[in-house]
Order: sequence, then structure tokens, then C-alpha cells
Amino acid sequence: MDLIMRALPSFAIIAIIFLSGCAAMQSTPQHYTGTQGGYASIAMGITKNSARSPLYRFYIKEKSEPRQKYQFALLLDNAFNQDTPDIITDEKEVLIMAKRLKPGQYSIIGWEASVNGLGVFHSRSDFNIDFEIQEGETTFLNQFLFHTIWEEGMFGLAQRPANFLLLKGDMNNEDKTIAKNKIERITIPRG
Repeated sequence: MDLIMRALPSFAIIAIIFLSGCAAMQSTPQHYTGTQGGYASIAMGITKNSARSPLYRFYIKEKSEPRQKYQFALLLDNAFNQDTPDIITDEKEVLIMAKRLKPGQYSIIGWEASVNGLGVFHSRSDFNIDFEIQEGETTFLNQFLFHTIWEEGMFGLAQRPANFLLLKGDMNNEDKTIAKNKIERITIPRG
């Protein structure tokens, strides 16, 4: 019982950190809820033998706004939540995503791969991909695959991610068909 009482403050701190992280994830809006909107779709995934456990993200900023408002996020292996890839081949695993956005000019202003216990890997500060959203239209943002650069762990332990490369390709017809099906299922709450 004494051991439990001594450990209780540590468990409380861990719980607060975990729950604040969950709250931060929820603070990013999923979709624009206004009356006029268009869609952005992205094919996001990993190459064969890449790390499955990081949380991979792309940050989206409307050019007229001071900061990032939306994101595309991919989480393949996690005990609490995980995405199921739409496409799995010998070379890659890909999830097709779509977001409803207000018509206007946007930029993907960066990417990150958050690896538990190792930190966060970021894109270069000058990373930028511009795109436009038009009313009732879908903008296809390409296929992006994260490729893990591995390094040997300390003391001969298993390999660990040392960095990530981002590989870009066009969205193919299969990707676009999946995106269109997902867009049809997006429901926007009306107030």
C-alpha cells in the first residue's frame, strides 16, 4: 500500500500529460463547416520497412490566416487509435484522406513524424506546397510517402528511426476513386 501511495503523484502527472495531449489533438478542426466549401484530398503513407509507430502529420494553413488551422494525420500502430490503410502493396501502405475547406488559397507549411521516446522529426523550415480550394471542387494534393532512415540502437539494440525522407508522387485513379467515396461520406454539422 505504501508503494502505491508513493507512486500516485507520478501516475497523476502522466495522466495529466496524456489527457492534455489528447485535448490538443481535438483542438484542430476536422472540416470547414460553413455553407460554401471544396475539398482537399491527399494520399499519405509509408514505404515498405518504414516505421509504423510515428504519428505523421501535414500542417495546412490558409494563406490569409496567421497560423496553421487544419492537418492531415496518419497513425498506423497505436494502442489507442490507428488508421487502416486503404492501399497495401509490397512497396507501401497508403491512407487516402479528404478535408472540406473554405474556398481560398492554402499551403501545406510543414510535416512532422512524432516518434515515441525519440522526439519529433520536422520538415525543413522552407517546406511549402501551395494549393487552391474552389467551391464544390476537389483538389488532389498528390501521394506522399514517409521513408524511414534507420540507425543502429545503442548497445546493439534494435534499429531506431534517425530521420525521414518524404517521397512525392501523383495520386493515381485508384487513389482518386477512394477519395471521392470518402468525400461523399463527410458529414458537416449545421448550426
